[in-house]
Amino acid sequence: MTAELSVDRRSVWRALDLAGLVVLALAWAYFASQGRSPGYVGDDLTYWQAWHGPMYTGSWLVQGAYSYSPAAAQAYWPLAQLSFPVFHSIVAAAQLAALAWIARPALAVVILLVPVLTLPSYGNPVLSTIQNGNIQILLAAAIVAGFRWPATWAFVLLTKVTPGVGLLWFAVRREWRSLGVALGVTTAISLVSFALAPDLWREWFGLLMTASGTDTLGHEPFVPQSLAVRLPIAAVVVMVGAIRGWRWTVPIAAMLALPAIQLGGLALAVGAVPLLRSAAGLRRADGRLVGPVGPLDRFEFTKR
Repeated sequence: MTAELSVDRRSVWRALDLAGLVVLALAWAYFASQGRSPGYVGDDLTYWQAWHGPMYTGSWLVQGAYSYSPAAAQAYWPLAQLSFPVFHSIVAAAQLAALAWIARPALAVVILLVPVLTLPSYGNPVLSTIQNGNIQILLAAAIVAGFRWPATWAFVLLTKVTPGVGLLWFAVRREWRSLGVALGVTTAISLVSFALAPDLWREWFGLLMTASGTDTLGHEPFVPQSLAVRLPIAAVVVMVGAIRGWRWTVPIAAMLALPAIQLGGLALAVGAVPLLRSAAGLRRADGRLVGPVGPLDRFEFTKR
C-alpha cells in the first residue's frame, strides 16, 4: 500500500513538472519577445553593449554601466556577437532553466506566479529579475551547485564579487579542498583573462575602487542599509549557518551581500529553496526521498 502511494505521488509530481515546463516555455516566449520591444532597457542590454563600445565608462550605479569583471565579459563574448534580441532570449532561457533546476519546474511556476511572493506596488522579485535580464537566478544556481562543485563560485566572484562572502562556509567548516578549488579556479580564470586584456582589468579595478566609496542607500528600497552594514551581517549569517550546518543560509547571506539589492536582488534567495527542502528531511523511515525532490536532494542527503 505504501509503495503504491509512493508511486502515485511520484507520478503526480512528474505530471506537475510536465505542466510546469509548458508554462515556463510560454513564459520564455513572453520574456524573449521583450528584447524586440523599442526602448527596452534591461541589465542584459548592459552586458551586450559592453562589447559594442567602451566597457567601463564610469560609476557602476549609472544605468547601463557594465560592472562585472573582464573575465565574465570574455566568457559571453560569442553571445554578444549575436543580435540583441537573440542574446536577450538566451539570457531569459538560462534564467528560467536555472530556476527550474533549483526548484523543479512545478515549484518554479509557483515562485513566478503565486501572489504571496509579490511585493505590493513593486512586483515579484523573481519575475522582475528574469524580465530585466539580470543574473540573480544564475547566481543562486551557482551557489547551490557550489556545495558539490565549488568551481561554480568563480561565476559569483567574477560578477557580483561581494556575494563571495558565502565562501566563509567552507572556511568555518574547514572544508579546505572546496575552498581551494573555488579560489583556485577563480584565480586561474582571472590570470588567463588578465593576460588577454590587462587594460580592461586595470579599468575594472579602478571601477571597484570607485564603487567601494559609493553610498548605495538610494538603491536599497527593500533592505535600506549600505553594503558596509550588510556585508558584516552577511558574514555572520554564513558563519552561524556553517556552525549549525544550515546550508540555506549561504544564498540568504549572498543576497544580503549584493552590491545593491533593489527588487531583483531578492530573487537570489530562491537558492535557499532546495537547501531548505533538504534540511527538512523529506524522506521515509527507510531513507528514500519523498515529496517534491529537487536536483540536489540526493547528494544533499548522501553527504550528511
